[in-house]
Amino acid sequence: QDIMNVLEYETVEDGTIKITRYDSTNASYVIPSEIDGKKVTVIGKKAFKECNMLKSVTIPDTVKTIENYAFADCERLITVVLGNSVETIGYRSFGDCENLKSINFPNSLISISNNAFIRCFALEKIEIPDSVTSIGNYAFSDCTGVQSITIGDGEVTIGEYAFGWCLKATKITLGKNVKELKNYAFYACDKAESF
Repeated sequence: QDIMNVLEYETVEDGTIKITRYDSTNASYVIPSEIDGKKVTVIGKKAFKECNMLKSVTIPDTVKTIENYAFADCERLITVVLGNSVETIGYRSFGDCENLKSINFPNSLISISNNAFIRCFALEKIEIPDSVTSIGNYAFSDCTGVQSITIGDGEVTIGEYAFGWCLKATKITLGKNVKELKNYAFYACDKAESF
């Protein structure tokens, strides 16, 4: 499929491209790293929201920012591959992706916003790299299928209820340099054997 038929996009201030809308029934999509010879650096607000046919998406190494609600409510989405430059994952950007089973977090990642992965029931494990300094409130709340949570050794602030109701998490590993653990960060994670 021609890029023009599938994507809407705009040029942002720094001369790079922001994807504003995806429209396709493809089950699998690899986001291009360049359009019109310009790097794709931003997945815009609500760009892939409610794309119900999408099962897997690959985000290129050029992308730095995933904006609010970018992939929210993609109910069939199973696999997300994040490229090696993503720094910010926006508010509720993958919220209610109830079948999302696997996503990788690259070493470029700095911030995971509030509610980013709320109610991602199928997610199996969460591995936060050392680069992350902020995990928002309710970021992984109600991820009831998660079995292991590993927080890297970065100076990270973990928000309220960030991992609340991760009921099946038996293994929780916290890095050495957690800066702040807000109230109820691991609320109702009663199965965890180790911290």
